[in-house]
Amino acid sequence: MGGNVYITGGTSLTDGNVILGHDGTNPHGNVGIGTTQTDTFKLAVNGTIKARDIVITAGTWPDYVFDESHQLTDLNELEAAIKEQKHLPGIPTAKEVNEKGVAVGDMQAKLLQKIEELTLYVINLKHENVELRDRLTRVESK
Repeated sequence: MGGNVYITGGTSLTDGNVILGHDGTNPHGNVGIGTTQTDTFKLAVNGTIKARDIVITAGTWPDYVFDESHQLTDLNELEAAIKEQKHLPGIPTAKEVNEKGVAVGDMQAKLLQKIEELTLYVINLKHENVELRDRLTRVESK
């Protein structure tokens, strides 16, 4: 089956939804809804997408954060980087997001990495707190 199939909701192809099929002008079989500009994307939507669920297959998942060899950034270094760059290291800037958009799977992995690192920072702070409390108790008992 070849050629293009067009479903329009307006008076021209650009007024409504357009589904582009596989033919010589669209050899990749890309789909455009509300747009004919699919670029390199298999699906391009000019508008909001509503779905009950979306499954994304991520390439790398940040389980490595809990590996003993993973080094957390020193909090002073992290603070300095945030003050200088005005965003978390490893997370795109607002300008980058506005210009290029966000790859949802990649961003989910980055956010999970930050959550896991925050969890480790809190655990480390808890250990420091317990140690300081024990030292204070020993000092007060003398």
